[in-house]
Amino acid sequence: MYQALIRFPNSLTCDILRFLRGPFLRQRLRELAQVRVRYGSQRLYVLLRREGWPDNHKRVHRLYCLEGLNLRSKRPRRNRAAAHRLARLQLGHLHQSWSMDFVADNLFDGRKIRALTIVDNFSRQCLVLSQGSFSNKKADWSLLLNGKTTHSIRPVVG
Repeated sequence: MYQALIRFPNSLTCDILRFLRGPFLRQRLRELAQVRVRYGSQRLYVLLRREGWPDNHKRVHRLYCLEGLNLRSKRPRRNRAAAHRLARLQLGHLHQSWSMDFVADNLFDGRKIRALTIVDNFSRQCLVLSQGSFSNKKADWSLLLNGKTTHSIRPVVG
């Protein structure tokens, strides 16, 4: 269409139009990046295509990088989770803190074995070791209360 008006070869006309369209594309890319802060080049490319921009994803990514719109890399989850942990309790005597764990394993003949263990965190002594199925919450708490009556009262179960 433009070739007939300007009388240039097709390849030269496409280059001229791409060159003239460049600053407008960069400006629109900046505007979209300001509105959609967490969008990367690929998502911005999709938005530009929906608006009718004919440029391919490689050009959009190159302009995205030239504009300095690169997203900051996210902090690794392992570091973020450590910040939310509670401070460790300093243990000074027996029965100050207990830990409870359910253990399951398979025997050599294929049978399953399950056990509930309650351990004192200071002495590492096993206070309660009970075998069976523990689907009932009341049975679990009765084991805890039985362990509590045989030993001194502890304030924290962790």
